[in-house]
Amino acid sequence: MHLHLTHKRLQHGIGQGGFHSAKVRVQVRNESAADLDYRFDYVYDCGAVSFGKKSLLMNSIVTLPLVSRADSAGRKVLDALVLSHYDQDHMVGAKHLTSLYDVRRIYLPYLSPTELPLVLASQAERWRPMQIRALHRLATGGGQLFGVNVSMVGPTSGQEGPVDLPPDEPFPGGNDRVQASADQIGGTQPLMSMAAIAGVGQVGPERVLPASAEVTLGTPGRPLSEAVWTLRFWNRGVKQDLLDQLSKNLTKCGFPMAALDDPRGASKIVDWLDDPYRKTKAVAAYRQAINATRPKKSRAIWASRVANHISLGMYSGPAKTPRLGHADYRLRCWDDTGSGESFWAYPNWRPCRMNAQSGRRTGWLGTGDAPLGEADVWTDFSQRYRQQLDEVLTIQVPHHGAAPKGGPAFFHSGLLPIRGLNAVVSAGVTNAYEHPAASVQHTIKMAGGLLHLANELKQPGFEERLELWF
Repeated sequence: MHLHLTHKRLQHGIGQGGFHSAKVRVQVRNESAADLDYRFDYVYDCGAVSFGKKSLLMNSIVTLPLVSRADSAGRKVLDALVLSHYDQDHMVGAKHLTSLYDVRRIYLPYLSPTELPLVLASQAERWRPMQIRALHRLATGGGQLFGVNVSMVGPTSGQEGPVDLPPDEPFPGGNDRVQASADQIGGTQPLMSMAAIAGVGQVGPERVLPASAEVTLGTPGRPLSEAVWTLRFWNRGVKQDLLDQLSKNLTKCGFPMAALDDPRGASKIVDWLDDPYRKTKAVAAYRQAINATRPKKSRAIWASRVANHISLGMYSGPAKTPRLGHADYRLRCWDDTGSGESFWAYPNWRPCRMNAQSGRRTGWLGTGDAPLGEADVWTDFSQRYRQQLDEVLTIQVPHHGAAPKGGPAFFHSGLLPIRGLNAVVSAGVTNAYEHPAASVQHTIKMAGGLLHLANELKQPGFEERLELWF
C-alpha cells in the first residue's frame, strides 16, 4: 500500500484580520484492491475588521473549496475550525461559516468564568449581545459554540510532553467500503472523511483537552502508527495576578461579577454592558489591570492596543517523514517590484525545490496574536514546539506584524531558525495600527525569512501546495 498526501493551504488576503484555510487529502493506492480517497479540511481563524455582505472575508467564506463526503448527506464539510483567540478580527466570521457548512468541531483556547472578564473587558465596546451570550454559555459549561461541538485546549504547564498513543490501536471507522452518494474524485471513488483522534486517544474529542493533546489524522481502520498528519496546539494561559487585578477593578466599576458563574447570568452582563459609559469603564479597568501587573521591562504590553493574553497556536504538519526524495512543493503569491507595486507572480504554481536551505521542512505554524517576543512566553512556546520548529517551512507572523515602540515583542527570530523560510503577514493595506511594523519586517529580512504580505490588494493571498509520498 502506498500513500499520496496533498496539503494545500491559503492565507487569504482579506484585509486587517486572519483567515487561513487548508485541506489534507490522502489517496491510498492498493495493489490488490480499489484505491481509496480521504480528506480533512480545516480553518485557522475566521475574522476581519471589515465584515459584511460585500467584505472580502465574507466572499472568502462563501467560496471555500469544500466538498461533501460519503458521510455528510450532501452537505459540504469543514472538519475543524480553530479560533486562536477571542478578538473580533480573528473570529467575527465564525458564526456565518458554521451556518453554511457542516462544521464538525471547533477548537478554542480554554475559557472559564475566570478568563471571561478578560475577554469581555478588553473589547467591551465591540461585543454584541449575541456574542456575549455565546461566550458566557461556553465559559459556564456549554459544549457548543454556534451550534457546533467545541474542544477547549487547556494552558501549558511548561513541563508536559506529548501524549503517547498506542501505536497498534486502529483509527475509528474501519469500513473502507463506504457506499453512498458523494462527490466523486476521478469519477470512481467516493470521497471519505479522514479519521481524527484527539486528547489521549478518545474518539470524539472532549470539551476540554489537556495541553499535551494533539489531533492525529489517519485513514479509518489503520493502526495509529500509520498516522499521516497532526495538528498540535499551544495555549500559554493567563497569569493569575492579571485576572485577580482585573476582577478587583471591575468590581469597583459595578460589573456583575456574580453573573459570570451563573449559567443564567448572561442577561445581567448584556444589560450592564448596554450602557456606553459602562463599556468605557470596563475597558479602562482592563488597561489599568495590565499596567498594574506587567513586568517593568516588558515590551509586549502597550496597554491601549494589546488584547491578546489568550492565544492558541497550532502546528500543522506530517505525522511521519516521507520517503526520501518524494516531496514536491509549489506556491502562488504576489511579488513586490520595489516601487510600491505588486504583481501576481506565479498564477499557475511555481515549483520550489526542497533544497538544503529549507531541508525537509513541510510544516505550517499559526501563532495567533501571541506576544512571542517576551522571554517567558517564547520559552513556553519553544518548549511546546521543540521538535516542530525544526520542521516548519511557513509561519504566520504573530499579531499581523505588530510591534510596540520598544521593538518586535510579538515576533521572535527563533521562528526563523534558518534562512529561506516563509514568514506570512496578514494585515490591511492601510490600518490604524501600522501593521506590519518596520522593525518586524527588518527583523524578518535580517533572519533570512521570505516575507509575504497577504492583504486586500493581494488576492487570493499566499497559497502553497505540498505533495508527499509515503
